[in-house]
Amino acid sequence: MSTSFSSLPVVDVGALKDPNVPSEDIAQLSQKLYDVFATTGFAYLINPPLTFDHEEIFGLSREFFAIPLDQKMKLAKKSFRPTHANTYRGYFPTQPHLAADNLKEGFEIGNPTVNHRELEKMEAKKINLTEPNVWPHGAYFSKQERLEEMYDELQKFASKLLSLLAVSLGKDANFISSWLEDSLSTLRLLHYPPVAQAQQGQAVQEGAAVRLSCTPHTDSGILTLLHQDATGGLEVLNAVGEWISAPYIAGSIVVNIGDLMAQVSGSRFKATMHRVRAPLANPDAQNSEFGRFSIPFFFEPAEACVLPVEGDENEVVYGEYVRKKMSTADPPTNPAPPINCTPERGLDPLSCSMSEEYSSPGKGRTVVQPPEYEDEGATPIIGTKSPGVARIEALSNQITTGNRIAIFIGVFLIAYAYGLDGTLRYAYQPTATSNFGNHSLLSTINVVKAVVAAAAQPTAAKIADVFGRVELIIVSIFFYVLGTIVEAASTNVQAFAAGAFLYQVGYTSLLLLVEVIIADTTSLRSRLFFSYVPATPFIINTWVSGDVGDATLKNAGWQWGIGMWCIIFPVASLPLILSLMWVGRKAKKSGALDDYKTPYQMYGPKKIAIALFWQLDVIGIILLTAVFGLILVPFTLAGGESATWGKGHIIAPLVIGVLCIPVWIMWEKRAPHPMVPFHLFKDRSVWGALGIATFLNFAWTCQGDYLFSVLLVGFNETSKSALRITSLYSFASVITGVLLGLVVFKVRRLKPFILFGTCLFMVAFGLLIHYRGGVSGTSHNGLIGAQVLLGIAGGFFPYPAQASIQAATKHEHLAVITGIYLACYNIGSALGNTVSGAIWTQVVPGEISARIANQTEAAMWYGSPLGLLAAHPPGDPSRDAVIDVYQHVQRLLCITGICLSAILIFFACVIRNPRLTNEQSLPDAEERNETDETGSKWGFWKR
Repeated sequence: MSTSFSSLPVVDVGALKDPNVPSEDIAQLSQKLYDVFATTGFAYLINPPLTFDHEEIFGLSREFFAIPLDQKMKLAKKSFRPTHANTYRGYFPTQPHLAADNLKEGFEIGNPTVNHRELEKMEAKKINLTEPNVWPHGAYFSKQERLEEMYDELQKFASKLLSLLAVSLGKDANFISSWLEDSLSTLRLLHYPPVAQAQQGQAVQEGAAVRLSCTPHTDSGILTLLHQDATGGLEVLNAVGEWISAPYIAGSIVVNIGDLMAQVSGSRFKATMHRVRAPLANPDAQNSEFGRFSIPFFFEPAEACVLPVEGDENEVVYGEYVRKKMSTADPPTNPAPPINCTPERGLDPLSCSMSEEYSSPGKGRTVVQPPEYEDEGATPIIGTKSPGVARIEALSNQITTGNRIAIFIGVFLIAYAYGLDGTLRYAYQPTATSNFGNHSLLSTINVVKAVVAAAAQPTAAKIADVFGRVELIIVSIFFYVLGTIVEAASTNVQAFAAGAFLYQVGYTSLLLLVEVIIADTTSLRSRLFFSYVPATPFIINTWVSGDVGDATLKNAGWQWGIGMWCIIFPVASLPLILSLMWVGRKAKKSGALDDYKTPYQMYGPKKIAIALFWQLDVIGIILLTAVFGLILVPFTLAGGESATWGKGHIIAPLVIGVLCIPVWIMWEKRAPHPMVPFHLFKDRSVWGALGIATFLNFAWTCQGDYLFSVLLVGFNETSKSALRITSLYSFASVITGVLLGLVVFKVRRLKPFILFGTCLFMVAFGLLIHYRGGVSGTSHNGLIGAQVLLGIAGGFFPYPAQASIQAATKHEHLAVITGIYLACYNIGSALGNTVSGAIWTQVVPGEISARIANQTEAAMWYGSPLGLLAAHPPGDPSRDAVIDVYQHVQRLLCITGICLSAILIFFACVIRNPRLTNEQSLPDAEERNETDETGSKWGFWKR
């Protein structure tokens, strides 16, 4: 944070003009620069070692912008002229109808001597950082050579300043020498059009934010040298939240530090927030016709330059850093349709555009993207940067260490609450269904919950991207509490299932939001470790849940055991909500949200409702829910004491569900906004991770669905020990995962651990087949050992697979791809519940009937087994018969699981093994081809 300065300091750098200047003077200048950049991060430099003055460089700028629009558009970047090849250098027009940050036109040139590199085929989607400059015809602009000379002088001046800064940091003066070869430094000519005084004054009178030509930001690079004219407009934010004007000082250059240089300095230098007011149209001013001109020079190392980040073991490859910053730039909302920029139409060059144009955070670098929505009637609330994404990125820039600690404390508390509730509720469900006389419907309820979760998570992800994280947390809590009340008050299995439905909507959305918030606020390198924050409560809950659940069932009953969470959970959620709201308040106060508008403010409720219907793909969600629900649920209902496969209530949903599959596929191919970004599925890192998510839970649920009942009946465990044993998987996986997160932070790779974990998972299923039931101590200890081993394996690959898929996607797709990953996780649960339910209902009633002569008693052992345990201890003939049945069916379930584990290993082989960085996602995310052209396509297992 900058200090509470009231003006920018002035530093005389005249000593740099004299090659024989005493070393003492250089040392003093180095210390002076250190003091400036360690406090304000900004300064005026006077007496710079340059052969040109302001008048000359601004004369060239005015000469360029006086060129006719049709000639300037010949230099336009590719996104403005699709037939052009230049993407990084060239001209961009002003687009005031898009956003305040677009109230400027500009022209960029780079190093004329850089080694221009042609992008390979697999890099076709990347912006070429080394592309050559483009220039207007000599008849319109004859000063190309002089502008290149000025570029060279500014490059040398910036190099001298950085050498002094290196010395001030205790480095060698040649510390930056490796940064200079093939430098990507950019000289940018900028023209800001004037804004009418009436318009600016009206904004102030109404208390609104002033009109800005450039919104608040910090520069993202190394060092910026700025020539500004006498118009003024630059403002710098001090520590107390005041915007300090940086007026023109004759003969001076404004210098400031970028985010990356702050990191290189170990945060000793400060990258300070700043903005630019739109210039007023003053009839008496000499420049009233032209507005404001400024010429920033951004010092940048070479594309392949590796920058050491002090205080961190990570190294930054500059080209990757730039592309990452450009991919996360905030685009304007409500893009306009393309316009032809031709002299015949008589258009003002300040209102001409062909697509969105926006700047990467703080650097002033123009990044151009094609419009996400070309239909004039579209309401682009979900896209490259939907409102919720833009808002969370603005908030992320305001998060301090203290804020981050508060957020993670809030995450821990809310996770502790829903984690303990979930563990207990998982144990209460068999008791509730047994009390209702429908114990066999346990798998049916679990299938319904899993289907709801699978449909809810991608939807919740999109809604969070539109409205914001906090808003959806509050809505999710509402559904969580409502479902809890309905479950607790239910008197039959139908009402209980309805409550489970509502609860699952809230619970599933909260699970997603917690993971998305963690991904929003962490780097790839540390994400695996922090992803376990919401899972760490299992370390406590494994041992606490048994006592709580046992005491509740004995004294208050399962209804109160569920119902008490409608009070506890909202209270536990408050710290996370308040910490996020506090960060939002800080962002708003700093001006970072000045241009942010909610979807309601932008479009109104009617347009929002219509846009959400199409852009959330409501029809696709309904069809997909119908596919899974109508096909999977009947498999859990058709067995029982008398099979009902031929009945209409079983056949009809199966037929409708199957028919919905081609309908869903056809709809998704034609939907204006399909529910999943299918283009991402071309990357094996994506579909491989989704396969892991699906088959992990498919396999686990096969053995875990009826595990609590098997422990009580087949192993003669108490409810307390049964609760603890069912929690051992979570306990062991969290302990393993947290330790693994620290290891991954060091080695920066995921795939070897994922492969090892899937193989160990298969071994654990082998033990479960062997120790599948019985009241002996050997069976008891064997099952515990198998569950612990299963948990250790689970610590090695589910969360790493999630981190892997997040690394393969850009930040704007992070919430959606996380939602899809968790949806596949729940689809796996639904499949596992279906298979386990089908095996249970097909096998158990027949086997019990075959072993127990009294068919009335046999029916009770099938429908309400938990109520018979006290009267039939081990040794009782009917209890021993049921134990044999449970052993048999658990063996079938675990054999199914071990077969599915083999498929898990395949998916672990196909995912990529990228090196994790300190960024939120990899710079080349979504730009990889399916096969590596540089190696054998059969080598995917090790790449």
